[in-house]
Amino acid sequence: MIQPEDRQEPFQPGEHFPAGAPFPQRADTLTLLQDYGIPAAEEIQLIDSTHSAEDIRLNYIIGKKWVLRFCNAPGMTEKRLQDLSRLIDRYRAAGILCPRFLTDSMGVYLHSWNRLTTHLSEYIDLPLASGETPDDPERLMDEVRAAEARFAGQYRNTDLSETMGMYSLFDLSPFDLAGGIDEKQDNFNRLMALLREEHEDALADSLERRHSEVREKLKACYRDLPRCVFQGDENFSNILVDDNGHFAGFIDFNLAGTEVIVNQLANLAGFDYDEKNPEPEGAGKRLEHGIAYFREHMGRMLRVYDASGEELRALGLYAWIVMVAQWPVFCYFRACIRGKLKSEILEMLSLIAELPEERLLPEERRDGSFRSFHRTKKNKDGTNMTNTVQNYRNMVEQPWGRMFYELIYRQLNLPDDRRLKILDFGAGFCLTADYYAKYHAVTAVEPNAEMAALRVKENDYTLVPQGAEYLAGLEDGTFDVVICHNVLEYVENADSVLRQLVRVLKPGGILSVVKHNLPGKVMFSAVLADDPKAALELLDPDHTQDSPFGTRNMYSNESLISRLGDGMKLVETYGIRAFFGLSSNNEIKYTEEWYNAMLELETRAAAMDEYRKIAFFHHLIFQKKS
Repeated sequence: MIQPEDRQEPFQPGEHFPAGAPFPQRADTLTLLQDYGIPAAEEIQLIDSTHSAEDIRLNYIIGKKWVLRFCNAPGMTEKRLQDLSRLIDRYRAAGILCPRFLTDSMGVYLHSWNRLTTHLSEYIDLPLASGETPDDPERLMDEVRAAEARFAGQYRNTDLSETMGMYSLFDLSPFDLAGGIDEKQDNFNRLMALLREEHEDALADSLERRHSEVREKLKACYRDLPRCVFQGDENFSNILVDDNGHFAGFIDFNLAGTEVIVNQLANLAGFDYDEKNPEPEGAGKRLEHGIAYFREHMGRMLRVYDASGEELRALGLYAWIVMVAQWPVFCYFRACIRGKLKSEILEMLSLIAELPEERLLPEERRDGSFRSFHRTKKNKDGTNMTNTVQNYRNMVEQPWGRMFYELIYRQLNLPDDRRLKILDFGAGFCLTADYYAKYHAVTAVEPNAEMAALRVKENDYTLVPQGAEYLAGLEDGTFDVVICHNVLEYVENADSVLRQLVRVLKPGGILSVVKHNLPGKVMFSAVLADDPKAALELLDPDHTQDSPFGTRNMYSNESLISRLGDGMKLVETYGIRAFFGLSSNNEIKYTEEWYNAMLELETRAAAMDEYRKIAFFHHLIFQKKS
């Protein structure tokens, strides 16, 4: 419930707030705000997201700057808020927006009011998914799943909390302590009681045997599995979305805690037994729908999170628990058993009782590796190249990636009133190729099959899955424009590649080269990364730069001009991202007003020598002489 303030009327609790319980009013919030050093508040808005008397959640938005939060979540202590504050910092470092917690003048987070704990956080001025009615809820949830899987890979076994998360089995979350069993066990017990009420004792016995067997297998291995601390309540009332309806971050951390990573992912994937279809369709068909749904979403997360063989074996067990005892699943079973789908659901449960857990794994992971991503090239740190590619793909969709491409398009300024032949050499995810393919005939050359598999393809262009060898077979003067962005640093025989690129360019044609700029990288390391040691190493002429895609062989603008020779005329040199990368405030980069102003600033400064010198990238545009 959202209730704006009316100073003549008291705030009213929502429908789930317990009747008769003390309810904070304006005077109460102002008194607490003073403790945090906020002397006054002109505008206060209440959002009551209380679930029950045991789960009170009151959020007072103070002038769209802060949120004063009241709750009765068990275990909410000062140490707990310190742990959550560090977790929020990790999420923000991963590009996931979350409101920071604020302390009072004594450095204390937690205060109390009438048996409720209260704390103050930042306000993030983005809508909640629950209030926006997402155009594509599954697409939004897939973005959340991918972000959480990526986060797990980054922060595996990092700063684990003593508080367990809401999905935890065996080790109880604060909400489970009173009952003495984890939520999944409680849900399963409820399902068994329901079956016995329906005189389905044989089915209940069969499911109980299988359930015990699965739990015993998990008990033998779960303590050794990688873990991570997660936000833990990924429903739309806690999910922030940007102006385009895409996932931006989380707000509520009441249920955050440590989880076995593959258990977290199994719960995020979930099961959908074709629940939109209220008519009988057959137990086998409905079960296969649920398994296919889980496999699809689990498979996508496993392309981001690199699970070990031990984790995959445990994943099937966790998935079996989820398929019978996740709260939404139990609610669906209960409704069906009391309705016209009773016989079909009972038959499906009998099939589940006999289902081997291996069947729940995505097909491509049953042998421990993705068949569609069968290349297992390793990075220098030993991680799979697949993870590197996926992380890079996610990065280019962030504001910093978006600005990189928008500046290139503005600087290159190709006409759209005549159809050009364009070669994009080293096209990567084909963002540039796809952009120009709207008006031009584009050939995208990309030898990395993993990158090509994640390419953008909204417009028609030709993808060539080769490298420099493709150029040798082309005729002289084939293309009007040749694009080579962040490629020459990584290729062998760069001089030979340059000669070929010039050869296939028509007289009068344009060559666009984007490259890293050493002064810009030094600025980035010293200012944004706060790492002067790394900046000093960059200044060492003998320093070798490693990157996730191999050794980066930096070269100067002057070297490039010299290597191209007299046949190419330098038309312009632009800087790309002179200022953008020096700000550590990633949150503001997601706001359109700030982004658009920064884009105009970067555009104007790109050709100014004093700012071009410190840009992170340089964009050199050449024309082939006739």
